[in-house]
Amino acid sequence: MITRKRVLLLAVLLILFSTPGAVIAQRLSLEQEIARLPEMNASPNPKIAETLLALSKNYPDAFEKMLDTGLPNHRKYCTPLQAVYWLLEDKREERANEILADYDLKKLLSFTWLSNTYLQEHPEHQAAFHKRWDDFDTVVDRLNSPELIDYYEKRYFTYSHYLSGKAPPALIFTKKTGNCDAYSAFTLHCLGKAGYNAWMLNPPRHWTVVLKNTDGKYYALDNARRVNGKWIGYMGPFDDMKDLIQRCRYY
Repeated sequence: MITRKRVLLLAVLLILFSTPGAVIAQRLSLEQEIARLPEMNASPNPKIAETLLALSKNYPDAFEKMLDTGLPNHRKYCTPLQAVYWLLEDKREERANEILADYDLKKLLSFTWLSNTYLQEHPEHQAAFHKRWDDFDTVVDRLNSPELIDYYEKRYFTYSHYLSGKAPPALIFTKKTGNCDAYSAFTLHCLGKAGYNAWMLNPPRHWTVVLKNTDGKYYALDNARRVNGKWIGYMGPFDDMKDLIQRCRYY
């Protein structure tokens, strides 16, 4: 929903910067993507917005890759852009430059989505972490692409075997551990909110999630089953479901 604060912020951004930031064809301008960030809605910070636009001119390829994460017409905001915002908010501009110079999504997330081990060693970051990550709906909005869901589940969830039925989406988020039904319920909920065509698959003695992406190919998103000793994770593309079922050993 377009709020009065958002409209005002966008107007301020457009006035402050006479040269517009990067514009990706048929998408919102970078100024508008900045204005959509939850942090800018809660407490607009023109200084960080100015720095983001300056960085976009230095690293245009990195920003294009960031804005291409997820489905722009469905997501609430650009999650990698939020991650760079966090680096600037936390006074880590040097790290932001280092990551953007050789951009990789997982590298960006590794420095902004702090691990449990890092938090134990740096308790001063605990308060900010809990503010950013404790609310279920907030996290679901942030996990708006298969890659982001896959990374989050690998970093913060652990698999535990137990006999169960169909779990609610928030169960594994609360417990941080779960069986395949808990993983798949959470995964499907996030993909649905992000606008993806996804559904449950129930192969023998297992629950998993399959999606058909915008490229028309099929993908599995499964962090509760191993193939050749490795978690399936986000696997694909597959031309058809038969190929997916065979490669992921869902038989």
